[in-house]
Amino acid sequence: MLAKIKAAGFDAFTTKVGDLYKVQVGAYREQTKAENAKAQVNKAGFPAVVVKTSQKAQNGPQTGFQPYRVQVTTTSLNVRLGPSTAQGSLGLVHIGETYTIVEESTGPGAKLWGKLEDGKGWISLDYTKKV
Repeated sequence: MLAKIKAAGFDAFTTKVGDLYKVQVGAYREQTKAENAKAQVNKAGFPAVVVKTSQKAQNGPQTGFQPYRVQVTTTSLNVRLGPSTAQGSLGLVHIGETYTIVEESTGPGAKLWGKLEDGKGWISLDYTKKV
């Protein structure tokens, strides 16, 4: 499904929620933008729903996933709204800082993304090391 949606021109990524994988197109702070994206996805022939989640508790932890700590290894790294470089930047983390990762996901722009424990967003794990 991810490949088909990407082939249709959408910037999509997957996340694992419990025992299921979810294909996601975008992440929006405004419901009208989310509804517009849903309409575009539906128009392209794909089923879509808008799921409202709080930023602090997005869909719970992955089954069997164990949180771990990472240290940033680059001067500064964007914290993103979702696991993709296409998602808006919410701020920066800096070299030497350590964070707890509570969820992992694939997405454009990184081999692997990690969700920060404090709920502030996602970082590329390509520029971190486990500590």
